[in-house]
Amino acid sequence: MTELLRLRVPLRPGQSLLSFVAHLARRNGINRLDQFCCDVDLKPLALATGQPQQIDRLATLSGVPAAALQAEAVFISKNGCAVRGQKLMRADIESSGQSICPACLHEDYITAESAFSRSAYMRTIWRVTAIRTCLRHSMAVGPFLGQDRRLRYEPALFLEVTATRLNEALRSAVQREVSPLERYLLRRLDGVGGAAPFLDRLDFYVAARFCEVLGVAASEGPRVSPSEVGEDRLRASGTLGFEVASAGEDAISTLLVEMQSKSALLHAMNAGPGAAFGALYRLLAANKTKPEYSGLREFLKRHVEATVPLVPGRKFLSMPLQEGVVHSVRTASLVTGAHPKRLRKILAGLGHVESGREGGTDHDVTFDAAGARALLESLAEAMSMKEAAAYLNINRMAFSAIVRSGRLQPVLCAGEIEGIGRSVFTRSQLDRFLANLEARAIPIKKTGEDVANIGEAARHCCCTVADVVGLILEGKVLWVGRSEGARGFQAILVRIKDLRQLVCGEAAHGLTLRQFGREIGKSDAAVKVIIGAGAVKTIEAKNPVRRNLQIYITRDEISSFRSNYVSSASLSPHSSLNNKVIKFFSEKGVTPRIRIPNRFDCFYKKSDVEEYLGELEHYLSNPA
Repeated sequence: MTELLRLRVPLRPGQSLLSFVAHLARRNGINRLDQFCCDVDLKPLALATGQPQQIDRLATLSGVPAAALQAEAVFISKNGCAVRGQKLMRADIESSGQSICPACLHEDYITAESAFSRSAYMRTIWRVTAIRTCLRHSMAVGPFLGQDRRLRYEPALFLEVTATRLNEALRSAVQREVSPLERYLLRRLDGVGGAAPFLDRLDFYVAARFCEVLGVAASEGPRVSPSEVGEDRLRASGTLGFEVASAGEDAISTLLVEMQSKSALLHAMNAGPGAAFGALYRLLAANKTKPEYSGLREFLKRHVEATVPLVPGRKFLSMPLQEGVVHSVRTASLVTGAHPKRLRKILAGLGHVESGREGGTDHDVTFDAAGARALLESLAEAMSMKEAAAYLNINRMAFSAIVRSGRLQPVLCAGEIEGIGRSVFTRSQLDRFLANLEARAIPIKKTGEDVANIGEAARHCCCTVADVVGLILEGKVLWVGRSEGARGFQAILVRIKDLRQLVCGEAAHGLTLRQFGREIGKSDAAVKVIIGAGAVKTIEAKNPVRRNLQIYITRDEISSFRSNYVSSASLSPHSSLNNKVIKFFSEKGVTPRIRIPNRFDCFYKKSDVEEYLGELEHYLSNPA
């Protein structure tokens, strides 16, 4: 049977397809829908699930345009459902098809021009579980008379049963206003949008569920799920969620911040950044692979990054988190590896933590992540002086000397912040320092006798390691090598001869005290007596090799001393006659100008003894 039916009925406003087919069956004298469908080659299950071929077949039989039938069809597939172009899940469609608005059916009854079973009809909208209130009568929609699975595909028979108990259903139904969320969803089903741009971007069922879950999380707390609240509280939660969501992203973010401030779970150990959002987070986590929820997941992720201290790289709803807007002492400690107590002192000392907020827990003490980024990057690779010396492969004394010389400055000096007693260096800073030393280095496998590392070369040339480092960095050392068999600082090589020429100063214009004593043939003690008597004047000058201050006697002073003084030992042809020389001058009344204690030796002024030198020679040659 494929031609247009002779006896037809009109499609009523909002009438479901099965209800329309049931009216067609009754109009053609067949009480049961399944029998009628068998006669006209229709399949009730296929019509109930919106198969296009069956809808076209029904359009051919009834004379109703296929587009009008499709507008009231519920399209069900393995990927979900659709009603009037709006996407739903199968759970969002009432499966029995026996939810009713008693007032609508009563109105059908009192205005009926034919049998109730052919005038009353089931509405498509009653199957959408998100809309539980009749817009026309402000009455709750639901299975008030129970559900009979035997009548699932027999709407006419179901309505006949309902007619006998309609007054009972009217008494049990609840009068209530359509909620703002339900009004919004009804407008979407009618093809009217624009009232809530944020929600308009979401699928129908996602928008409905988001509003309800957001309201439950905000009003009932993070531990309560929508399934645990009654219908009235769920409607109230949906209203709250819609009012916030319809105002846009800023309003939603404000509500989420309020939820975070009230939630103790946010500060619980290992609670995670989504703990404060309760049912909302659980909804998105359960649907983290569904593209329909991707917009909400991205939104909540951005909100978390903007408000919650985070460890970059960790995942939230299966999405990697970027660096957040704020950090806490806890998350910064995890990022940098620094001890929380030390980190808290550094942050407070450098002004990153507001005054008066230092006393909370590590998770509660927050600060601006961008403002402290450079500091945290430094602390992530921070080293103490001991660790830095080991990293460079240099002994701590030499490393300290380099730091004192200013060639390598810590990023944070000891004592700069109260409570921080150790200087801080960074790995990148040490790498740059080593790279600068090796900039002109030539790789060599075997060292020669005149080549040594910086420490050994400094000892050979009587200078400090810091001096050698400075000369290398200034480019004054002509040849720099790098030993392939050593690591770090110990691998840097220089030529001792080149270094000595750089560190040795000009030769001193005179003799040291010991050199002076050797030149005049006297001991160190005798030299001290001579200087103490004022016979020679001394000067202080830097040692050209050791570069320490040393006492010198100039050549002019030595010449002056030789021309003015003569020792008794030099006048005696033999040391055994020294006493006779002293006795001779004593008899002549000549007094020594300089006496050397504990020695039979003294110095005379040449002017005092010149007239007696002839007699002295005769005196010494006479054995008597």
